[in-house]
Amino acid sequence: MFAQLWSCFAYKRLGPRMSTSTETLTAMRDSLSKALDKAPEELDLQAGMSGFGGGGGASVGSVVDKVSDTRYFVKSGGLNAYNMLNAEFEGVKDMYETGTISVPRPIAKGTSDARSFAIFEHLNFCG
Repeated sequence: MFAQLWSCFAYKRLGPRMSTSTETLTAMRDSLSKALDKAPEELDLQAGMSGFGGGGGASVGSVVDKVSDTRYFVKSGGLNAYNMLNAEFEGVKDMYETGTISVPRPIAKGTSDARSFAIFEHLNFCG
């Protein structure tokens, strides 16, 4: 959650940063389509703000599905960050499933040619 607040602050102070490769967007689309039980062609992801440090070596940002106008919060890192991102994904999933605290819904995780990522529900802290 802190990472989403930081991302909001950084976006307002620094502006958007676009740095997500086509290969990574394709891998994210494929992971989301599987998690959402949709055909990959039903999603059209566009990089939102990204590239801001989220701590622990991961970057935070967002992607937007232009078809449904849905924004997703993304944490990403190099391939060596997969275990860290997977552990965060699974931990947030465990907290989400209790229904006792408010955390972003974990949706998908995966890797591309050079990046690993975890995709969560986007919570709007920017107002």
